[in-house]
Amino acid sequence: MKRFALVALLLALLPLASRAQALQPVQIKDLAAGLPASRILFTETVTSPAGVTLREETGTLDLQYPCFRVTKGALQILSDGASLWNYDTSAEEVTILPGDLNTLFGEGAVTSDPAHKVFTLSFRDGSKVVYRLLSVETMAESWPEEFFRLDVSALGDDTIVTDLRGK
Repeated sequence: MKRFALVALLLALLPLASRAQALQPVQIKDLAAGLPASRILFTETVTSPAGVTLREETGTLDLQYPCFRVTKGALQILSDGASLWNYDTSAEEVTILPGDLNTLFGEGAVTSDPAHKVFTLSFRDGSKVVYRLLSVETMAESWPEEFFRLDVSALGDDTIVTDLRGK
């Protein structure tokens, strides 16, 4: 789950990554705080430790620090800065986790290549996730806070909701 949440923030940061030296670790939290509300179209390529491509997808990220919303196919990932909703619309399943910026940057090392509009998230096991920005649009107005929360009460009765926030 951390990988999905981190994806959203990584993608949003590429416009500011030119401030960081290419292919050097990026200070994501510092960069994210300075971004305006943005909509970002991206591709994601996941590779195994052996370098085999496991998955390629296109998605959209809506970012308004510290909140974000990622849509990739049937998957929606939302965070209001305190909670994170992972909603698989095809499986009709929602997992809710505690999630703020401090909990999202656990296991991967992030590097950027601003010249190619790329972020790479590398994990200890050798697997990688590469994010390439296709377009970035700065929003004229901010989204309402509700845009970054999933109203599970509005979902169908068949939707399985697992709340792991430990209230």
